[in-house]
Parts: sequence; C-alpha cells; structure tokens
Amino acid sequence: MVAHLKIPRITTPEQEFSSREVCQILQKVDFRRFKNKLLLIDTKSRFQALLSILKAIQEELPFLVLTERTDKEDLIKIVSSSKWKFDTVQDNLFPIDDSHFSSEKPNSGNSSDSSIAVKKLNAFLPTSGTSGDAKLLKATLKHFVANAENHRAYSNDYNFKIQNWLILLPLSFTGGLTALVRSLILGYDLFFMESFEPKSTLAWLKSNKIHAASIVPTALYSMFQSEADSQCGADFQRKDGIKFPPNFKYLLIGGSGMSEESCNNLQQKIIGHHPIRFSYGLTETLGQIAISGPKNSLAKRMDELQVLPNVELKIDTNNLLFVKGMTCLSEDILGNNILDNEGWLATGDFASYSDSKLKILGREKDVIISGGKNIQPLQVEARLAGILPELQFVALGLPDEKWGERLVVAIYTQNQISHSDLELLVSKIKSELSEELKPKEVYVCSKLPRTSSGKFRRQELAKKINIGHYVIKKLSL
Repeated sequence: MVAHLKIPRITTPEQEFSSREVCQILQKVDFRRFKNKLLLIDTKSRFQALLSILKAIQEELPFLVLTERTDKEDLIKIVSSSKWKFDTVQDNLFPIDDSHFSSEKPNSGNSSDSSIAVKKLNAFLPTSGTSGDAKLLKATLKHFVANAENHRAYSNDYNFKIQNWLILLPLSFTGGLTALVRSLILGYDLFFMESFEPKSTLAWLKSNKIHAASIVPTALYSMFQSEADSQCGADFQRKDGIKFPPNFKYLLIGGSGMSEESCNNLQQKIIGHHPIRFSYGLTETLGQIAISGPKNSLAKRMDELQVLPNVELKIDTNNLLFVKGMTCLSEDILGNNILDNEGWLATGDFASYSDSKLKILGREKDVIISGGKNIQPLQVEARLAGILPELQFVALGLPDEKWGERLVVAIYTQNQISHSDLELLVSKIKSELSEELKPKEVYVCSKLPRTSSGKFRRQELAKKINIGHYVIKKLSL
C-alpha cells in the first residue's frame, strides 16, 4: 500500500505556517540517527510533538507519543521487552523562528514538495485495553487509511465539505493522533492549539474558519460554561446562547458519554444548527466506528449512533458488543494478537443494535452485582441527572458482606453543601429512584478522579471511598 499524504497548512492562534514553510521546518532536522529505532516523542510542547510526528511519518519511522500524564516508566518497560530499539525526541528539536524560512514567497497552492508518498507507517498507542492491562497497540498505514475513508464516507453522506480540522485533543490521545494522520491522508489543513483554553477555543469555533473538530465532554462543559460566565452567569439562556456558523459542520464528542439532562441543557444553549455529534470507539478500533447523525435531539443522537462503513457488529446473548473491521488493530508491540481467531474484537461494552442504530449501554467491568442482580451505573446516573443537575456524581459498587456489592453514589460540588441540603438531596433520591436503582449510601467527596479523556475512574474511586479517602460526608438511605 502507498498513501500520498499532504503536509498541511498549520494555523495557530499566534501565527500561520504554509505547507511549504512546514516542509522547510522538517527539512532542517536530520532524523537519520533514529533509523531502525522506535521514536519516543517526549516533549512538553504539542507543536513540537506535531512536527516530530510529521517527520517520523515522512521518514517512515515507528513512533510513540508520550506526555506528562503518561506513565513513562511502565511504557518504556513494555518497549524494552519488545524487539524495538528506541530513542527519544525531546523539546525544541525543530526550529520555528523566521530565520529558518526561505525568503521565497510561500506557494499558496499544493506544491509538489508538500506531498509525500508513504509505504509504511507504524504508530504505537498506549491503552489499558478491555482487559485493564497496560498495552502498546500497533496502528499501521492500512488502519489509518481505513479510518480516513470512514470519515470521508460519513462526511459525504451528509454533504459536509470538510477542508480543515481543529485539533484540540493531545496527540498522545488516539483521537488527537487519528485527527492529525486523517488530515494528512484527506488533504485537510490544520488549526492547532498548544493547550485547550475554553474561551479562545469557542471563539475559534464561532469564527466561520473551522470546519470540524473533536473534543471530550469535560472540555465541552468548560467551553460552554466560559460562555455563560462571560454573558450573564447563571442566567445564560437560549436568547443569549451560542450560534455556530454554517461552515462549522460537526464537533465530535468522544471519551465518555453524557447524561440526557446534560444533553438537554446543551440543546437549550445552542441557537440554530447543532454541530455536536456523539461517537463511539476504542483505541483498539483506532477511534470512532460509529457517529450520530445530525437529526433528532442531542439526547436522541447519543442513543442512535450510525455505524461507519466497513465495520461489522455482533452482539452476544449477554448483550456484549464485538466489532470487526479494517480499523481494528490486530496486535500489540510484543506481537500478541488482540483479536479472536475470526478477527472479532471483544469491546467489553454492553450494547443494543436495531434499525441500523447502535446504543452503548455500559461497560462490562463497571457492572455492579448486588444480591445477584446486575446494575448498570449509567442507568442509575441517567435517572440521577434530573435530580442532581448542578452536581458532578458517579454511581459505584462497594464491597458488601451481605449483598456482594452495594450501590452507592459519590457526589462532588465546588461549593460547600450543608447537612440540610444533603438530606434534601437524599430525600429526592429516595422518592425518584426505583428500589433496584436506589443507592444504599451517598458520599460527598473532595474529588472524583477521571481519566484524561473525561471518564470516571470508578474502580479507583471505589477503593478510595472504601478506606475513607476523599470522603467529606456520608449519609445512608
């Protein structure tokens, strides 16, 4: 396989680099010393990481992007156990000041030197996987091309004319890396931010320059909250809402789901067309395999995901979802196969599929088994969303001698909550929830740990609460 990739025009809030200027930057750095090695990209600068990735792809070098949040020691141990020799790229390798650019006027068109033919691409992606064990999965050129073709088909289905992409996610995230490589394959230009800042991000999305972007729910919340704070605080209503320009086609939401209440709140804050699209995917599937369409309410979109082309699904008798397709990664860095003998990937997610629409019901490992009954935390949280609209909360299972596990709810608020207010909340929970979805206890916690993509670390939080950590108050129901 040979793919012809386009070196993109890159626009940052501070400056713009033409395709030719990006090529000039890449030519200034010699990567020959990294030949036959796995490149560990370990830089505090996202822009330097982006340039390192472009250079690695250009030179057909395998690479792995590290971040400050990455458990580097564990990942390096995994790399050391593999066949790969490795070397590290760190800060300020690429010169980006004006003195390194040619005085020749940049070519605004697609110059011949801004396109590269690539026969080989190996990127290694860190994941805890469906098993919970840390792994480094290998994504190759064919996987990235299949991902790009899926997105092209989705855009064509809705007649979306996409010519650029705003990268908001870190490039160590599967969503950030696939957005970058997909843009090279499809010929998109890039808008790029060194770090996520809610107000400036929203201003860019409303500028009529951006066509598409992807984001996690926690960043989305903070972006909308920044607009509310700047307009009229708590009185932020539809009349003062956000209007996205027609050129902005869609904002992909991934990482974790959103409650129906949160969707309805967002619905009220957006005037005109709603670019928000929910998606489902895993690192093992190289990102999205299903995306919602533009119709229906936001809450309906989350429950009606459209499966992308060349993706097969099957759901077993326990409602567990299995996936097969060209984007499914087949092995880790040690050469271990992560698919079954027929090429199916066990996602570890419960799902339903009818009328060509996919709905994700929850994670297998998150199921709470109490007194022999299976309780889905997402089902509990969906009911709680209408009761606790201003609070962050999560449903958990704690060890219990009688029940095996008991259902509890942990809540967090930035403002101090009085005992009387807490008792009122408990009273609402008692009256609104059915007996099987009613928690045994409510904990007010000093923090609710999340992953970098916004998902709650349920197992970690349950262990902490069980030994009294993070707990400020506790009430029994």
